[in-house]
Amino acid sequence: TSAAIRKADPNHLILGTRFAGWSQDPVWEMCGKYCDVVSVNHYPFVELDEGTVNSAREMLQRVVKLCNRPILLSEWSFVSLDSGLPCQHGAGERFDTEAQRANAFQIYQSMMFETPFCIGSDYFMWADQPAGGMQSASNPEDCSYGLVKENDEPYPLLVKAATEINRLAVPLHAQAVPMLHFNGADLVVEDRCETPRKAVVEMWCNGTKREIPLTLGGRRGDHRLL
Repeated sequence: TSAAIRKADPNHLILGTRFAGWSQDPVWEMCGKYCDVVSVNHYPFVELDEGTVNSAREMLQRVVKLCNRPILLSEWSFVSLDSGLPCQHGAGERFDTEAQRANAFQIYQSMMFETPFCIGSDYFMWADQPAGGMQSASNPEDCSYGLVKENDEPYPLLVKAATEINRLAVPLHAQAVPMLHFNGADLVVEDRCETPRKAVVEMWCNGTKREIPLTLGGRRGDHRLL
């Protein structure tokens, strides 16, 4: 399948199958063999008092070790019980108030931005689910996952929290990983990391894969790729 995709569409990444949580070790290994990025859904549990996410980073580190690919967090969310919705069916940690949900959002999103191998985050979802539940006999979800209510009215504290933390995506991630950018003439890796590490930049150019080894860390400056 991956060979057929690359033949028909050579200049785009293969993002994997969007795992609904954990899978078996050989599955992660095979996914790393054929995919450019591994996508996984993860519904975390956040300790608000400590500002931490229980075992999330450890789980993602294990995935990366097995697949040797960057991670895309393809679904995650939280629920607030003061929304007026039943919130009886569906995944995600329940919080008493919207303020707590907004706090959890910032804690988890910050963790992902600061994780070197995490290259994307997709919050679930734009609008709340209906109070009567989704049209699914097996899982009639009825939760306040949304950034907005069913009538498009925003949850002000959650929207404010998302706006504030998402503005910090690039600087937070830049503290953890070198940044790839085009300076107008060259494609370069801007290396401002302190921890020394070996890396390989994989690039697809007109259907041809290139692998460029780099030695990073120690704030070495820019590395010209093209």
